[in-house]
Amino acid sequence: MTKIPYYGCKLKITPEAVFDDGFLYLRVLDESWPQILAGRAKARLVGNETESVRRARHIEVKTRKKRYLHIDGNIAREGGTFRFQVLPGALRLWY
Repeated sequence: MTKIPYYGCKLKITPEAVFDDGFLYLRVLDESWPQILAGRAKARLVGNETESVRRARHIEVKTRKKRYLHIDGNIAREGGTFRFQVLPGALRLWY
């Protein structure tokens, strides 16, 4: 779940994401980190039509087993259902 294209180290996990368009972007990755990185590298070089990104103002994610929700690198909570929504004007950037 993100509002920006980059995950870190200039890695574009959701290149379709637009910061100020009023949508959240969701990409589901059900693989290990090496597979994710290899898949992103392949997609950059030859394209990958099997990956998809969804965008919405409200998103609910349900998992088969409990997962941790990470916010800014910190564990926020553990659960099996997570709800996200766009809150206009709630995001502040400091630079």
